[in-house]
Amino acid sequence: MGLDQVRIAAMIRKVSLLLLVAFGIASAQTSVDATAAFAGVVKDPHDSVIPGARITVIGERITIKERTDPAGNFRIGHLGPGAYSIQIEVDGAVPFLQKNIRLANDEVKTLAVTLQAGKDPICVLTVDGKDRKRK
Repeated sequence: MGLDQVRIAAMIRKVSLLLLVAFGIASAQTSVDATAAFAGVVKDPHDSVIPGARITVIGERITIKERTDPAGNFRIGHLGPGAYSIQIEVDGAVPFLQKNIRLANDEVKTLAVTLQAGKDPICVLTVDGKDRKRK
């Protein structure tokens, strides 16, 4: 191996080490900054909670899908600072969509969402309490 090849190999090792350190710092910084969150409750127009509503949070580099708990609550955390869209859906209701919500580091954005009934409900609850599909 000639002197030039030794120098090139040493330079490659130094550059590789610098890249590993740089990526390690960036990775550590991302995990430290991922402290923002969305939280809230989803209800219907009669102020009843909606368990199992589908929550989708979309950011520049991330998409997270969750569901509301039995009390209609949700919390989606470990988000970095930035702009997000949030969509909340349940069958038979008009979806809720809010775009470009800015989250700062350590911020918890609380949402109280009331979903409105859709124009064409999936089923109709009759006075006798039985579900009947629309015809």
